[in-house]
Amino acid sequence: MAFKDEVSSLDRIATALEGLAQAEGAGIPVPTPEDVGKVLMVDEEGKWKLSAIPSQLPAVDAEDEGKVLTVSDAGEWEAAELPS
Repeated sequence: MAFKDEVSSLDRIATALEGLAQAEGAGIPVPTPEDVGKVLMVDEEGKWKLSAIPSQLPAVDAEDEGKVLTVSDAGEWEAAELPS
């Protein structure tokens, strides 16, 4: 097989693989520069998507100095004063 034929065969294989990746239920999103730091996750519909990893901790700022991480009555993490 000549080099030109090999390149042509590889191009056809690459095109077929791209088609498979975009098939129903298997479509993996193509990342863009805006996706930096995102990971591949499955959404509520069972489809692949690129998403930021959800934070498990509450956002804090300088006003939270001296507070500790605790669980609220609603079962959510929060920064709160230590009980006395």
